[in-house]
Amino acid sequence: MTMNKVIVAAAAVLLSAGMTPVSAADIAPASTVLSPARAATWTGFYAGVNAGYAFGTADTILSVSSATLPFSSDYDGFVGGVQLGYNWQAGPAVFGFEVDLQYADASGSALLPTTTVTAKNALEWFGTARGRLGIAFDRVMPYVTGGFAFGKNKLEIHDVVSGTRVEDTATHRGWTFGGGVEIAVRENWSAKFEYLHVDLGEKNNYLADIIGGTGSALKPDLKFGLARAGLNYRF
Repeated sequence: MTMNKVIVAAAAVLLSAGMTPVSAADIAPASTVLSPARAATWTGFYAGVNAGYAFGTADTILSVSSATLPFSSDYDGFVGGVQLGYNWQAGPAVFGFEVDLQYADASGSALLPTTTVTAKNALEWFGTARGRLGIAFDRVMPYVTGGFAFGKNKLEIHDVVSGTRVEDTATHRGWTFGGGVEIAVRENWSAKFEYLHVDLGEKNNYLADIIGGTGSALKPDLKFGLARAGLNYRF
């Protein structure tokens, strides 16, 4: 059998089996072009809400006449509030500024040395104004933050023998520093988790009518940690 006859016979077998020539388009796998998810941009204004837990110490000095008696009381409780800020992104670096105002229900009490009087410090509200510096990994941004802090503390003293009770309030000013991470979860929404150390500083409260003595004063020095979570809407 000649080579031509072999070729003709092979072609007849293929045709009888119903096979047809296959195009390159049939052989090549179909390719689906997937557009990547749009990278998050952090530039712009945002506003949101937050809630968390504050825990700290009030280091207080009792001054009666010429004597000074230091003592401390722990306090803790719920905090929640709102925040407003602006971010500017340059490459992976994100520069921002944020202010927040917080309701607080954090308090603690202690017995004043050598007296029958208890002193209770109750943080009623506080706020911060902070700079932020973050590094964006697309939708995840860890950051550090720090700045100015202020808040209102109510000092209540109670003589457990006479039952006399008086109180005074003072606005404290200090500083804060901490860090956290913010995650873009939807098109305009992000969630954040952060920890701040807040030092509201000292403030005199004059309550001589219950403590007794000339020039009596209580000077609380308020420090606390703040762990909170928040939700932001980016405009």
